[in-house]
Amino acid sequence: MRADTLGPLLRYHRVRAGLSRRALADLSGVSETAIYEAEHGKPTVRLDTLLALFGVLNLTFRVDGPLVAEFERTLTASGEADA
Repeated sequence: MRADTLGPLLRYHRVRAGLSRRALADLSGVSETAIYEAEHGKPTVRLDTLLALFGVLNLTFRVDGPLVAEFERTLTASGEADA
C-alpha cells in the first residue's frame, strides 16, 4: 500500500463502521485531531496512533521485505519469538 492511500483507507473503514471521529477517539484512545491528521495524510502521525486506530477498525499492520523471513527465523532459533 502506498503512504498516500493510508489516510483515505482509515477514513473509509471508519465511515463504513458507522463511527464518527469522536466515537473512534473514544474507542481507540486517540484524539479526534490525531484521527483527522491520520485521515488527511499528515506525515508526522505516530505509529502507535495508527496501530490503535487499526485495532479498532479491524485492520492489520504488516511489515514485509526480503529479509523478514530470515529475521523471524533468528527469533525462533533464539527463543525470542514469544517476547
